[in-house]
Amino acid sequence: MEISSVIAAAQAYVTQQFDQHTEPVLVYHNKVHTLQGGHAAEQITAYYRLTEPEQLVVMLAVWFHDMGYLLGSRQQHEQLGADAARAFALAAGAWVQPTVWTGLPESSAKAVASCILATRIPQNPQNLLEQIVCDADLFHLGSKDFNKRNKLLRAETELAAGSKIAGSDWAKSSIQFLESHKYHTAYCQTLLKQQKEENLEKL
Repeated sequence: MEISSVIAAAQAYVTQQFDQHTEPVLVYHNKVHTLQGGHAAEQITAYYRLTEPEQLVVMLAVWFHDMGYLLGSRQQHEQLGADAARAFALAAGAWVQPTVWTGLPESSAKAVASCILATRIPQNPQNLLEQIVCDADLFHLGSKDFNKRNKLLRAETELAAGSKIAGSDWAKSSIQFLESHKYHTAYCQTLLKQQKEENLEKL
């Protein structure tokens, strides 16, 4: 089983979906966010030296975790993304040529879906793989990119709601979110702690 080929196929499929089904509202939950999550996940998985099957579960989950936004529901996007990822995983052999592999085992497909569902706010990961996906999803909270990403999230929220959000109200909710959020992996807790505190202080 060519793990790298399956991951590359998933990345190509998801990025193609974002390219072909552009949603003007999605100025935050888009291809850029998904690519950033993929880079963060690669960084975290390298630290933990995951096995190839574990790495495959994490990377499929990260690539598909926001696909639900393209499938029609902000409120249920995690479930829709999990369903799409599970379907891809079970039929992944069809996406990798040449191959005689027919797809991931059912247990692995379920693990991918569980990783995506764990990203629901408040996050509730139950194992290391789910923790990595959750931390990759919100990696930007502890990065210098936070302010830019937060502005994009505000813009998307306003577009989806069809109304403006007062700056003071958005700042207050952002502060509450950062204060309530915690990274789940020891790696991210250590790496991102200082920058996250600086981002909170600036707010």
